[in-house]
Amino acid sequence: MYPCGLIAWSVFNDTFYNSKALSNSPATPNMTDCVTVMRKGVSTCIAWKTDGIAWSSDLEKKFKVSSDPQPTSVCNPAGAPTSESCIALPYDSYKYFKCTDAAFSTPETKNDCPKDARYADVANEEFIVWMRTSGLPDFRKLHRIIDKDLKKDDVITLKVNNVFPVDAFSGEKRIVLSTTTWIGGKNQFLGWAYIVVSILCLLLALAFLAKQMTSGRITSNSDEMGKALAT
Repeated sequence: MYPCGLIAWSVFNDTFYNSKALSNSPATPNMTDCVTVMRKGVSTCIAWKTDGIAWSSDLEKKFKVSSDPQPTSVCNPAGAPTSESCIALPYDSYKYFKCTDAAFSTPETKNDCPKDARYADVANEEFIVWMRTSGLPDFRKLHRIIDKDLKKDDVITLKVNNVFPVDAFSGEKRIVLSTTTWIGGKNQFLGWAYIVVSILCLLLALAFLAKQMTSGRITSNSDEMGKALAT
């Protein structure tokens, strides 16, 4: 199996669709991935992208697509995989794949790629972001970047293909729009954690200072120490 592991197999696979009527309009003839925004009664399609959502170190060094991809169906499906079996995707509808057939290499035709011609696209930035696991059960994953500013009172429409299961573990899914800067985005938990830890450190420092001032250890010079020992 390629990729292998529970994290790779449970990759987030909901899909967000743009409005075809807007994306195929003369104003945006080549736009294939955008979000519909209603602003002052006018509907527009603002592009959002996946380029730049993953760490450059992961993208350049850690995740590499095979330079010699093989068909993904198991060569001997009737029995257990052997050393002669082909590389297989975790399941047929796995979202992040490339096609060995050049006729299905464009975004418009990619999903028509035959199952036995698919191989895993482990260099996909959405996949890389998911593979970097979070330390807490509630987490956010950067999914898209919108370069244009959104305005107050903008109405945003998203079409979601809801296929990622969360009912089994009482999970929830949310779409969060946030402004990110060079130092990152909003994370209230981290900010409150820093404040609480700093207050605790300050209180401990004051407590140790008070202890030292009221009942600190008495030190003696060398002469007095020598006389005490001689006595």
